[in-house]
Amino acid sequence: MKEEADHIIKQYNLQEVKRFHTLSIYENETMVLALAGIGKIQAALGTAYVLENYQVSNMINIGITGSLLGNEAKIGDVFFCFQDSSARYVSSVRWTTSGLR
Repeated sequence: MKEEADHIIKQYNLQEVKRFHTLSIYENETMVLALAGIGKIQAALGTAYVLENYQVSNMINIGITGSLLGNEAKIGDVFFCFQDSSARYVSSVRWTTSGLR
């Protein structure tokens, strides 16, 4: 969602350079951001586009997740996930204001 990316776009002075149906590409001299939309398919399309068209050394996927911990998750918590929920095994590390859990 654009609201998730606005701070990054402004912080790194990214400019929109391409727009497709649900995919927007922002870049500066050293960074590219693919704003792909909601869901795993959109994320896969955005990732594929970036990998096909840019020389990538690092990639970060940022987004809102469904409920991993029921009512334990609080707004602002950050999760480092190692597999998605469609896999048989899901492992995540939770970062909160008090540190890793």
